[in-house]
Amino acid sequence: MPLPQPLTTTSASLLLQAAQASQASQAPQAPLAPSAPVPAPPSADELSAQIRDQVRKSIEDAKKAARDARVAAQQAKHPELPTTPVVVSETGTLLHPFDQESAQRTARDVAQSFFVFLAVVLIGVPLVRAFARRLGPAPTPPAIPVHVSEQLQRIEHAVEAVAIEVERISESQRFLTKLQAGKGEPAALPPRSGA
Repeated sequence: MPLPQPLTTTSASLLLQAAQASQASQAPQAPLAPSAPVPAPPSADELSAQIRDQVRKSIEDAKKAARDARVAAQQAKHPELPTTPVVVSETGTLLHPFDQESAQRTARDVAQSFFVFLAVVLIGVPLVRAFARRLGPAPTPPAIPVHVSEQLQRIEHAVEAVAIEVERISESQRFLTKLQAGKGEPAALPPRSGA
C-alpha cells in the first residue's frame, strides 16, 4: 500500500471539489416536492472536517501498513522466531505483547524476594546467634595474673586493718559520750582487747 503524500493547498482544494461533486452526483435527480425543505449544502467547515477525518484515517492506515511491513521484514530476516502477535509502539519499536505484563511480574517478584530476605535477616540472625551461644562452650572468666591477685590480697588486709581501727575509734567515742553524759561519775575503763 503506498504511503499518502502530504497535503498541499492545491490537493486540499481538489479534494474539496471532489467531495462537492460526489455529493452533487448523489443528490436525487427527481424534482422535490414543494412541501419538503431542501437540505442545505455542507458548509466549508463541515467539508474541511470531513476531509481532515479522511486524511487522518488514511494516515492511520498508512502507519498500520508500515508496521505490518516492518513486522514482515523482521520475520523474513529471522524466520526461526515464533509468529506471535507483535505490538509496535508509537515510536516504531517492536514490542512483545507480554513485555509489560512480564515486567510487572518481574518487579513484583523482586519486591517479594527483597521483603522475604529482609524478614529472614531480621528474624534469622538473632536466632542463629542464640543457638550458637547455647551450643558453644560456656564462656570462662579471664584468668587473673598472679601479681594482680597478690596486690588484691594486700589491699584486702589493709582494708581489714582500717576497719578494726575505725571500730576502736567508735568505741572510744561512745565511752567519752557516756562520761560527759554522766557528769562527774567516773567509770572504769573497759579492758583493752587485742593488745
